[in-house]
Amino acid sequence: WRHRGWRFATGVNVLASVLLAGLIVVMLNYLSYRHHVRWDLSRSDYYRLSGKTLGLLSSLDAEVNIVVFFQKNHELYNDIRRVLREYEYAADPIRKLKLHIEFVDPDRDLTRVRELKQKYDLKDTNLIVFESANRRKYVEFKSIMEYDYELAGQQIVKKTVGFKAEQLFSSAIQSVTQSTWPIVYFLAGHGERDLDETKPSGYSDVARMMRRDNMEIRPLFLAERRVIPKDASAIVVAGPDRKLSAAEVDVLSKYLERSGRMLFLMDPSDPPAATGLDKLLKTWGVRLSPEVAMGATLTGRELIVSEYGDHPITRNLKKIVTMFYMPRVI
Repeated sequence: WRHRGWRFATGVNVLASVLLAGLIVVMLNYLSYRHHVRWDLSRSDYYRLSGKTLGLLSSLDAEVNIVVFFQKNHELYNDIRRVLREYEYAADPIRKLKLHIEFVDPDRDLTRVRELKQKYDLKDTNLIVFESANRRKYVEFKSIMEYDYELAGQQIVKKTVGFKAEQLFSSAIQSVTQSTWPIVYFLAGHGERDLDETKPSGYSDVARMMRRDNMEIRPLFLAERRVIPKDASAIVVAGPDRKLSAAEVDVLSKYLERSGRMLFLMDPSDPPAATGLDKLLKTWGVRLSPEVAMGATLTGRELIVSEYGDHPITRNLKKIVTMFYMPRVI
């Protein structure tokens, strides 16, 4: 009896240990499913999504279909797959966003390719289609990677200088999920910065980046209209060098009083009263100074900022260094 009791106790102990081990495995599996921990061990940050993209994904409430028409032997195939995997992972805990990603090999999935080519009116391969609520955006492979060519001896070597997958993918997702694009008007007629000018004084790069972020840009001639368009999401006053009329300033003032959004970019070389906007800004607690903030650089014309105050505009600028060229003191 004593021997049987000992064997029974041992069996119960083993059974309890097995059940406990199984329970621990189940708990660990549950915790790992609910609380993901991942590390990016790649030398480059190709696949790590930015805070801007994560903020975009968390704000969406839509169903997005992404169809990747890429040959498996294409040089960008693995990179694109890894980036989209990060999007899929980031969207997983967001219940509002449904992200469906399908990889289609043009060389093998012939039936599916024929079906989707007819649906999306495709003629070329190696591109990505983003779709939501019958709105579509196409991203071609040649726009994803930037190359530079340099001469090494007697050979021309192709060198990778930029990988724009995240920038293009986030822009495409935002483009197909929003019903309307914000319209930003740039004040014109007073010597403001030219949106088509490519010289250092022009804003062509600014306009290109804004359009890439799905904003529509239009000029605003207040001398002709004398009214702010109702579809204006914001107005930008970009460095006027001539004085606005009192009637124009009055139109802008009333727009601000109606909770309008305005961005003033005032050059430091202009006297505060040269544009006629000094009184308007002063009403809103902003005083333009003729002084320029100087930095401890070789020329003294640049101001380097690496620490920012707690503000919604600068909240995502941690670990980012910004260089301002002759910034005006306000």
